[in-house]
Amino acid sequence: MNHRILSGFGEVASRYDVALIDLWGVVHNGKEPYPDVLDCLDRMRAAGIARILLSNAPRRAAAVARQIAGFGIGADAYDQIVSSGDVTHTALRDGLPPLRGQTRYLYCGPPKDTGLLEGLDFEAVPDLGDAGFLLVAGLRNDETETATDYEGLLQAAHARGLPLVCVNPDVSVMRGTRILPCAGAIAARYEALGGQVIQFGKPFAPAYEACMAGRSVPRSRVVAIGDSPRTDIAGANAYGIESIFVTGGLHRDDVGDPIDPDRLAAFIEAGDSRPTAVLPRLAWVSSV
Repeated sequence: MNHRILSGFGEVASRYDVALIDLWGVVHNGKEPYPDVLDCLDRMRAAGIARILLSNAPRRAAAVARQIAGFGIGADAYDQIVSSGDVTHTALRDGLPPLRGQTRYLYCGPPKDTGLLEGLDFEAVPDLGDAGFLLVAGLRNDETETATDYEGLLQAAHARGLPLVCVNPDVSVMRGTRILPCAGAIAARYEALGGQVIQFGKPFAPAYEACMAGRSVPRSRVVAIGDSPRTDIAGANAYGIESIFVTGGLHRDDVGDPIDPDRLAAFIEAGDSRPTAVLPRLAWVSSV
């Protein structure tokens, strides 16, 4: 099957009123914005397209805004941020039946994300024996650890029948030129053990519903742009909106740079999600 490779987002901009744009791997690499991205976001605004940054970051939107501002991505580059941290916070605030009213949790993740449930009636506890569920925002140190480092914890939690709330379904993420593990890798292992996993963010519907709340835009005029077929493209498929697969992020080595059409076709056909179109990187027009 041939997949339409765009020369730039400007080629299809007139089709859309809203763009749900992934952050890591599309807008920035964890250290700085990709070339031509800020120009593209500015041109989207000029074209009247609402730019919603939809991220699986395990923190609230205000924290995401501060982080990307440090990369040189200011508030004029987007219209809204929706994070999986926001969606998780809302779900736990409103009551999550699988937790059976449990309010004490064991946190798993980096220190910077410990404030996710701040302001809610939940308590972080240091010992698994006192916890009613696991809250997994990531690895303590994704530079040195992998999901296998959490095997003992997961085995013990499974033995107690604890639910696991995953705040970031991504299995891996780009940081600079490296691919590092995320919370989704821990959640996948817990699920393989037979544990109960509750996930928030892409590809699950509440993340998309949060983006579209208050917007009377037909789904045919909405596009998701992301570098992960597993989350970005699968989520768009399930929600019934079009999608653009950006190949220069997580899967650059799988499809080639520049894109090899045969490798691209084989990569997409091997998966379960189907993008509407493909871009090497998010740019209004190709600079190559």
